[in-house]
Amino acid sequence: MKPPVLAAELIDDRPSVSMRALCRLCRVDAAWVSELVEEGVLQPSGEGPLNWRFDAHALRRARLARRLQRDFELNVTALALVVDLIEEVQRLRRVAGRW
Repeated sequence: MKPPVLAAELIDDRPSVSMRALCRLCRVDAAWVSELVEEGVLQPSGEGPLNWRFDAHALRRARLARRLQRDFELNVTALALVVDLIEEVQRLRRVAGRW
């Protein structure tokens, strides 16, 4: 008998993931995350990398950036632009769906 599949919905976007946890979840190193922060892709809370905390939105952005970099070999500047554009298209689709 297979175990039941559990589903969860995130209802809280407060900072909750450390730099170390984000690196582990995205399978990247801290230098890569720091580059994303410098480029504005991620906005952590906390002072300095040792105290940075990332919310669920940042985790989604980091995972998206990692996939884009892996699949298209984009540099960090291009990643910032593409991630922003993808999120804007998603936002516009949500808005258009309400009409």
